[in-house]
Amino acid sequence: MSSKKDLQLIDYEKDRDLLKSIQGNILNKHGGGIELFVFLKFVSSSNDVSIQLSQLDITSAWEQYQNSKFYKGNESIKMFIGCYLTYNGYKYLGFNDSHIPKNEAFRAGMHSRNLGDPERSEWEEPYNCDIDAALILIDDSEKDLKDRLDELKQAWGSSIVGIQWGHKLENEHGQTIEHFGYVDGISQPIFLKDQYEKVASKDVWDPAASPSIVLEKEPQSDYFGSYLVFRKLEQNVKAFKDAEERLANTLGFSEETEEVAGALIVGRFEHGLPVVKFGSVPDAVRVSEDNDFDYSLDPEGLRCPFHAHIRKTNPRGDSTRSFGITEDTEKDHRIARRGITYDEADRNGDLKQYPEKGVGLLFLCFQRDIINQFEFIQQSWANNNDFPKPFTGIDPVIGQNENREDGKGGVAEQKWRSIKGDQQCSSLAGFVKMKGGEYFFAPSIEFFKNLNTKK
Repeated sequence: MSSKKDLQLIDYEKDRDLLKSIQGNILNKHGGGIELFVFLKFVSSSNDVSIQLSQLDITSAWEQYQNSKFYKGNESIKMFIGCYLTYNGYKYLGFNDSHIPKNEAFRAGMHSRNLGDPERSEWEEPYNCDIDAALILIDDSEKDLKDRLDELKQAWGSSIVGIQWGHKLENEHGQTIEHFGYVDGISQPIFLKDQYEKVASKDVWDPAASPSIVLEKEPQSDYFGSYLVFRKLEQNVKAFKDAEERLANTLGFSEETEEVAGALIVGRFEHGLPVVKFGSVPDAVRVSEDNDFDYSLDPEGLRCPFHAHIRKTNPRGDSTRSFGITEDTEKDHRIARRGITYDEADRNGDLKQYPEKGVGLLFLCFQRDIINQFEFIQQSWANNNDFPKPFTGIDPVIGQNENREDGKGGVAEQKWRSIKGDQQCSSLAGFVKMKGGEYFFAPSIEFFKNLNTKK
């Protein structure tokens, strides 16, 4: 990864050729409110499938940028379409080994990796079987997406083995949130120069990132793609809210301050304020998308617990303080998150309903290296009892680890600071259940144009 001194952010005009060759949604999240996922297992001949894929009107990063200018003017814009292949998909299309992306995790498939997930036999269809490809369509019109889906069904027939809808969830302030009610997607690496220049404050935490953390050169090619992780994560909202209330009672918070308990679990208040910056009760409801902070002034985890979700998954210097890891090395584990919520329980945005199942997050992230980025964050940080300190406990939101030993023959529990200043132990986990997923690669635009000549 480049240091801050030589970091080259992408300029839309100067890097136009690069942007025209890369699929959209990798360098910058698409802002559409509805996403349609279509999962494919090829049944036609490899030649016929190649022709079909080459005819898809896939959205480039440049086209996404152009469309965004019309979107801001409230004009109708073109639907986003992305296409992603699994290792099995490449093999089906007849590519020899030297032309298939090399990442070991990608080639093995998510089901074979040590992530603490349920057995594949417990996953939902179609994730419990091999998938060859995924299409992602994004738009603000559900009718237009349904019409496009009908066209895909005509074209792909029995190759379509799964369909998944995602809908953006927002709070009363128009902030994007997940089903537990917390603002989501604030802390992202920034690859684009114009976006970076719009960041109001970056004195403490610099979000700039080299595009090399998401772009991987395609084998035998001068073009770039990116590895995509997809995971369907079901959220038990009732269990989470019950745990928030119990923790508030355990720590002695009053009704007026009980929201602090949830902020200690997540690391932010529901409306986005980082708990490490919390100063008084009015702060708890203040709308904030503040990303300019680290934990250098909280080295003992007294304000924001070490196991808080956003501190576990983006430690902002804790690796340096605990293990001597450089800032660049720690930042090299970052991922570009592109997820969206789903609702199969008819919650319909009613945040006063607390469903136990049927709602959750369609987690997506792009990266250069699945092992060093997504898997490292899940295995070495979120699932690790001893990160960043011994017996810290797992991430209470996404952590999965059945062997949570505390070194004394018991179960490692997270430690929380009560209103009196003493420590209270309570083990929080199990609010999120992985329902299935897969590893994909997002090939370049040129890959699809030349599909029949690249095998």
